[in-house]
Amino acid sequence: MSFRPTQADVARKAGVSRGLVSLALSDSPRVNAKTKANILRVASDMGYVRNQNAAFLSTSGTDLLGVILPDLQNPFFEEVEDALRLSAEENKLLSLVSTARQDPEKEWNLINRYQEMQTIGVILTSPASSQERLAHLSETFPLVVLGLKYVAGKIDSIHMDEDAAARLAITHLAECGYDRIFSLSSPESVDQAVVTRRQAQRTAFEALRKNKKKFPGFQALLPDLEPGEQIRQCLEGSVAKRPAFIAHNNLIAIEACTALRALGMEPGKDCGLITYDDTYLGQLEEFSITSIDQHADQLGAQAVKAVAKRYAAPGAPGQEIAIRPSLLQRATTCKQPR
Repeated sequence: MSFRPTQADVARKAGVSRGLVSLALSDSPRVNAKTKANILRVASDMGYVRNQNAAFLSTSGTDLLGVILPDLQNPFFEEVEDALRLSAEENKLLSLVSTARQDPEKEWNLINRYQEMQTIGVILTSPASSQERLAHLSETFPLVVLGLKYVAGKIDSIHMDEDAAARLAITHLAECGYDRIFSLSSPESVDQAVVTRRQAQRTAFEALRKNKKKFPGFQALLPDLEPGEQIRQCLEGSVAKRPAFIAHNNLIAIEACTALRALGMEPGKDCGLITYDDTYLGQLEEFSITSIDQHADQLGAQAVKAVAKRYAAPGAPGQEIAIRPSLLQRATTCKQPR
């Protein structure tokens, strides 16, 4: 033949259907061994070469995985994306990454596009869409939520153990001798993750205070101002001698660090500072911020495993997997005087 043979050509020559040829060339266990051997022999004799682009389409999306992130400005989401990509590659999947910028309609449109592309499912990090809408879709399409406790429909939820993280942060700051703890977020970061995190911090604070005769106060600052302005105002009206701040993420922690230094306060000496993300920003020597490590690699691996499992065996109730965090102490906490 003077042209490149197709699967249809192989099917005609072997006397079978084109679908059976596709399954045989994909080494599907659903094809009888004798039939598969005959198809492979015919394909080889004809000089057939598998078209990988066509293979993606003919396997009903078994090579493709949809990923939707809020954005890539936050370095933590970069780490999550990297962890998902590596885990997908280990599972012979290609991750397709998009950002929705916390826009519910944009997020929904992206999910629809991934369905049209026949992905095995979608991993959403801190989704903006309503639980009701996603729960309804999860009845027919595999969805995994990463970063939030998400009990809805058949959606699997992979997240850091927020209660354990709050206990680590509050206990560490109390042991360092800080006399008041402030929780920092920003107008741009206000979402369900902030609400959940602050609830966990307050619960941890109340539980630990019952067991301590002397324990610092706790206040969640209103996120209607930028972090630097929140810090300035709370310090002006506070009687705390050694305050400490818990930043919702690294971007807020960097802004807090800069604002504190501008006010003449050095984190680790005059005040304390903890962030929830252990990214390269907080690890820089000029900041060296004590961090809660959410273990992005474990989050990514569990999320990919969950969506692949649900694709292979749909119908089970949604599962929740909580990753235990670690505290990494650096320069912004615990220096004397106490």
